[in-house]
Amino acid sequence: MEDMPPGTEFGIDYASWSIGPKFRGLKMVPPGLHFVFYSAVSKEGTVAPRSGFFHYFKSKEIVVKRYDTQEETIVPPHHLPHSRDRHHASSLPLPALPEMVQ
Repeated sequence: MEDMPPGTEFGIDYASWSIGPKFRGLKMVPPGLHFVFYSAVSKEGTVAPRSGFFHYFKSKEIVVKRYDTQEETIVPPHHLPHSRDRHHASSLPLPALPEMVQ
């Protein structure tokens, strides 16, 4: 996940987190249908309505998205990841999806 501002509420299925400045996404999402969502949060702490998308994750699939700060929505990245970039994405220090969510 590129460009998502710190403080944004981000989640998958029924788990959510307020993300920090180093957030880049999640790894080890089990195969299957999942709902990925986010809510922008104002400087005053007001949470916007939740937006998101359903995605059927395949085993070891890497999904790259970017947060458009002007539109406050998730969009495709500026470029499609090449195999070299996909390898880099898989080696980023991303947190694993907590076991309670799987």
